Amino acid sequence: MKKIFILLLPLYLISCVETIAITSFGSAYLITRTKPVEDSLIDAKISAQLAKEIKLHKNKELSSNLYFNVYQGRVLLTGTLNKQNNLTQISDNIWQIDGVKELINETSIKGQTKRKIITDYYLASKVKSKFMLKKDIKAFNINVEVYNQNVYLIGNVTTENEVKKAAKAAATVKGVKKVTSFLRKI
Repeated sequence: MKKIFILLLPLYLISCVETIAITSFGSAYLITRTKPVEDSLIDAKISAQLAKEIKLHKNKELSSNLYFNVYQGRVLLTGTLNKQNNLTQISDNIWQIDGVKELINETSIKGQTKRKIITDYYLASKVKSKFMLKKDIKAFNINVEVYNQNVYLIGNVTTENEVKKAAKAAATVKGVKKVTSFLRKI
């Protein structure tokens, strides 16, 4: 099990879009999650359509940096837009995607420097690593997004205590300004 953990850790830390099957170790990954396989497939479909939608908006220069995370049909949207009214257009298009159950908007108008982007990736990996090392947090059920040093957690947990522990663990990572949790107890 320790070997599987070591092999999966880099994939988990750098993954933006959920991996449904990870070569021969995919079954171990799926077994550890409370998210059903059907939901993973729907989320992958939503993610593909969102990536296309965001690329379209980037090409039209409506957005500068938009990021998303999908968990059981819940879409977390972070990043920046060039104008506030572009959010309405993007939101309307996201709601047209089959399977979207909720849209969580955490976007802003202000841009981000490359240095801040690197800092956010670093913080995301630190938070994910911290979750992986805690026995009382099921790290595979929590997706982490970081934007402007603000951490956003989305996913499923088994207890309210796990919600609190995950938020507390993320908040203790040096450099994190704020933690917003969209975790749900199942």
